[in-house]
Amino acid sequence: MKKLLFSVALLGASFASNAQFSIGPKLGFGLANIKSSGDGATNDSKSGLAPTLGLDMKFGIGKYFSIQPSVQGQALGCKNDQTVAGSEYRVRTYLGYVQVPVKLNLQYPISDKMSLGFGVGPYVGYFLVGGINTPDNEDDTGTKFKGKANVKAEDYKNNDEDVMYVNPLDYGIVLAPFFQFGVLNIAPAMTFGSGNIWPKYEGKAPSIISRNTYYGLQVSLLFGDR
Repeated sequence: MKKLLFSVALLGASFASNAQFSIGPKLGFGLANIKSSGDGATNDSKSGLAPTLGLDMKFGIGKYFSIQPSVQGQALGCKNDQTVAGSEYRVRTYLGYVQVPVKLNLQYPISDKMSLGFGVGPYVGYFLVGGINTPDNEDDTGTKFKGKANVKAEDYKNNDEDVMYVNPLDYGIVLAPFFQFGVLNIAPAMTFGSGNIWPKYEGKAPSIISRNTYYGLQVSLLFGDR
């Protein structure tokens, strides 16, 4: 047992001595959409603007591999055209999450300061705020989203305002090729949701499955060991 503990300690010391850690702010800008399937689903939605703001971290071992977790605020949603009383309006669905993506990076160093790579991994998101509104329609007061995984009939009865429910938990996969030069990390990121944004109703799964998608450019400044 002592030999085993000693070997583990040596392995941990070797791991720590070869690790590189960097951290810094992250800013992104992209296009989000919601893709639906199931009974009565339509996919005529248009992409909407989706900013990202957060903190990026990078933990690497050696030259070729690193783990890159982030904590970020992420806007998602979509836009739709709707005709009301002969007038056409743009309807905006917006969803705000706190997201934690964790990417495993394979990277190739071109020089001491420059590298190219590709990252892939899961993300999990928790719903914070959202709703549906029609900016050009003054008669529309909008619909507010609330997060709940299993909605019951009394949830609607107890609300005086116009409200809809969304699943508070979102998850999926993120793909991100990247270029790093010094502290600057530039990544065209793509996320594909796997979870349904709509919750269960009285314990039953909804007939429509809607998933978040995102395509954007994310830039971070990573200070520390690289």
